[in-house]
Amino acid sequence: MDIDNVDRKLLQALDINPKATLRQVAKYARITKETAQYRVKMLKSKGIIAKHRVLVNYRKLGLNKNILLIKYKELDNELEREIISFLEADMCVTWLSTCEGSYNLTMTVTYSNIDEFTDFYRKFFAKFGKYFLERVLLQLVEDHIFNSKMIFLGKPIIQETVLQPRTTYDTFDDIDKSLILTLSEDSDSSYSALCVKFDLTPEAIRKRVSRLFEKGVFVGYYSGIQLWKLGFETFEIWVSVSDLSKIASMLRYYIGHKDCSYLTFYTGKYDLALEFQVKSTKELRLILLDLRSKFGAIISDYCFLNVTKEYIFTGVRNL
Repeated sequence: MDIDNVDRKLLQALDINPKATLRQVAKYARITKETAQYRVKMLKSKGIIAKHRVLVNYRKLGLNKNILLIKYKELDNELEREIISFLEADMCVTWLSTCEGSYNLTMTVTYSNIDEFTDFYRKFFAKFGKYFLERVLLQLVEDHIFNSKMIFLGKPIIQETVLQPRTTYDTFDDIDKSLILTLSEDSDSSYSALCVKFDLTPEAIRKRVSRLFEKGVFVGYYSGIQLWKLGFETFEIWVSVSDLSKIASMLRYYIGHKDCSYLTFYTGKYDLALEFQVKSTKELRLILLDLRSKFGAIISDYCFLNVTKEYIFTGVRNL
């Protein structure tokens, strides 16, 4: 779907600040507030702008995340649908996607203790393990989440959110927990709607949200821009490196890469994953050539995936 320069400017403004007012968005795009209101409404009706959400630092809640990469052995569409339904029903699963390439299914499992993860792991593989050719288990160490740099023409504005390990965490009451879950799914709700849901005054809601930001539980917003509606495809490159002391140089390089939307460090078979938003496999090939040219000396193995559909995409689903 093509967009003109005005729509692009509106998306850029909302990418920089998903909570921007119509007046602020209009000023950035150099149009009237009324035009901005109409244009944003049209972008939402076309599905280019979806609901935006709070980015939650799960480590501040005492949670950890593991990644599972699955390669199918023999599987038809009906059985895949059964597997996806099983995973969608489990509140530990906070990211789930199907893909093409070296693996067919990827997921993030969020848990508070190893017993919780082990229970999920055993149930899942007892039920479906016979249909899988390969499974890879990774522990997530550190997230680097970037804004939608690829919608900027020329030099992009870069915003980075980092979720680091070894974070101290606090305890929260039931209202805070419910507020975290609500806003991590949909931050478009007005304070008045939240007041009805939680039976609190607007000021009480505002104070709780501010405190969650101050404590580092809320670390930013996901803009909700649906890049696939603009013709972008999601590709992931999973990399094993031979010298972990050199891995920081890869981070520095890909922070500034215009197509890189996500970078994560792991312990396990792969040491990091890079996510890119591009419009063709030709662009991906150029990215792979560049990766090998710049970092081939420290790469011991890599694979790439084309994400075909995301079924779950959130920070936390249960507290």
